[in-house]
Amino acid sequence: MVNRFFEVKYLTPFLTFVIQCIAFSQNVIYDNYFLNRQVVTSCQIKEAGLVNISDVLLLAENWNTSTIDGFSWLAVTNNLSTFQRQNFVVMIDGQKFDASIFDVQSLNVLPITIGQIDYVEFINTPQIYEGEFTDKGLIHFHTNRTANNLSVQGNYSVGDVTGDPGPYRYTQYSTPNVDKIGHNYSFGASYGTIGGYLEGNFKGQDFFSTNAAINKRISGLYNYYNKMFLYAGSIKFGSSLLEGENLVFIGYSSHKDFYFFKPYGREIPVQRDLIHTGLNGTIPVNNFSFRYRFNYTKNILNEWENKLNINFDWQKDNFHANAEGQLLGSWFQLFIGGGIDVYNVKTKYQLSNNENLLPNGYFRFDYKLSRILFQSLNLYSVKVNKKISFKGSFKNSLQLGDQHSLLTTFSYSERRFEEDNNYWFWFTRGYNFINDIKVDYEHAQELNRSRQMSIDLKYVFKINEDFRLMIAGNYRYFDNLYLEYQLFEYEPIDESFSSPIKIFPERYGGVTGGQIAVNYKLIRELNQMLFYSYQQDITGDEIFRNIWRSLHRQNFSYTISFMPNANFGVWARVKHISSSYWSDYAGVESQSNGKYSARLKPKTILDISIQKWFWERKVWTSILFRNVLNQIEVYHPIGATLAFRFYIQVQVYFNSII
Repeated sequence: MVNRFFEVKYLTPFLTFVIQCIAFSQNVIYDNYFLNRQVVTSCQIKEAGLVNISDVLLLAENWNTSTIDGFSWLAVTNNLSTFQRQNFVVMIDGQKFDASIFDVQSLNVLPITIGQIDYVEFINTPQIYEGEFTDKGLIHFHTNRTANNLSVQGNYSVGDVTGDPGPYRYTQYSTPNVDKIGHNYSFGASYGTIGGYLEGNFKGQDFFSTNAAINKRISGLYNYYNKMFLYAGSIKFGSSLLEGENLVFIGYSSHKDFYFFKPYGREIPVQRDLIHTGLNGTIPVNNFSFRYRFNYTKNILNEWENKLNINFDWQKDNFHANAEGQLLGSWFQLFIGGGIDVYNVKTKYQLSNNENLLPNGYFRFDYKLSRILFQSLNLYSVKVNKKISFKGSFKNSLQLGDQHSLLTTFSYSERRFEEDNNYWFWFTRGYNFINDIKVDYEHAQELNRSRQMSIDLKYVFKINEDFRLMIAGNYRYFDNLYLEYQLFEYEPIDESFSSPIKIFPERYGGVTGGQIAVNYKLIRELNQMLFYSYQQDITGDEIFRNIWRSLHRQNFSYTISFMPNANFGVWARVKHISSSYWSDYAGVESQSNGKYSARLKPKTILDISIQKWFWERKVWTSILFRNVLNQIEVYHPIGATLAFRFYIQVQVYFNSII
């Protein structure tokens, strides 16, 4: 009787549900429904005339950016963090790259060239992606597929600040003449067959600081000139072993840079070396696939000769391993996986423990409830010192025909202090570098896990391939955060800034935001895009709300791309960014007699790029004009003022020549 009752009440409805799903199911690409992402293609990169790897951030609509030197950019995505925490994940071709040094991600040091990029994925909401939980966002660079036989390519670009006063001589925008910004060059060769390929690339970059205030800060520590160097190279070997895709990636970069260390309030000459070796691949067996990822990354931050002999003496080694199985059914997709990150630090400072182990396990289940409703359940856990932090998200994708879709994402994540793996974590282990540079501090020794809850809504209306409307909104609540706070004082002798630093634990707050995007193709040759975003802190303590206001509230852009034929194009974008307020610099305006300000004024920037192919599409040329209206373009209270400037770029391709 009991068994009969169970069959009628529970088993029969369940089997009916399964049969209904199978009856109308078909193989689907679930990522098309669940990944809340922006994809920037190589065509868009060329249209915009981008020169540096970090420039791709300028095309990421849902990311806030900031820069001090105009070369390296800080970035945060979709209200998930502030500039204090650069915790987004970076990947190249499925391999995780540890490009972070003390909460600063430097994309330019990645050992790939701008010409290698096929497309870039910007993941903007919390979810499981490539074995990572993206509670702070993720950027994934996909490089070009190697052509069969022998191919070679090269790139050269140079930039210049047009500071000759010209038509601006008698206006408030008149600027002195400044020498070239720098030049980039790269070259590579590859050989491909049906079963695999081998590819090598090298790039070099020389970059000049053209800002007088930054140069004065540099001169206080550095004996020579204001030039920075970056050299990088990589080797890729891919094969189609067992009908799968397998990749070996070896990369190295060396960067002599003026690294802005925020606790110190100024740039420090450093030599940074990044070494990466990785192996990843997929082995398919019918409806099951086994994926593996192994990589070893070494981050070294050492002394570049300076007057005070400041030396970070820092080497962080990261071993990353991940394995997962994917089972694809007629109405579902299941991922089960796990991995580990092992961080090991070598330094002259005596550490209580030089190792940080972060094992993880996860489960992702995508399934189709009906012809119009798809759902995804993501569960992720990280073990830290016998304690577990849980993360998860639940997604609904409603597809109403070919024109309407609605995606909702609900997520909750916990984050242990050890997972940040930043300067303050290693400071508690004994890395007392700030003592040597005489920075006063007040640090809470016990920092517990933080919590984050987020809600995302995204509606897309697509009439046809020529018109697409997107409306999105989000809400985030953060609890038990730790935040840094400084109140800098201006030193006029060397244009530097100094302040004690205090870590405030147990901070909380809520933020909300929304976006509207319209893509419209008036004619086949003319593509237009309008984008508007708004974000606002709505609850929280004073420290939380002050720091969150460093993100601009409003962002509007209008982009057009005119391609009258396949070999010629014109691209233009006008972008308006609202003001922002950086409370750490609240007193510098009066101290510097108005030279610096905590409030960054609104700015409207016009960029124009012209591209042309020559010689049967073997030679591509571009000229990019940035800040054509010569507006006051500043992205940090003590950052460079970026004037009207231009870049000339030439790329040469010889594909399948042998």
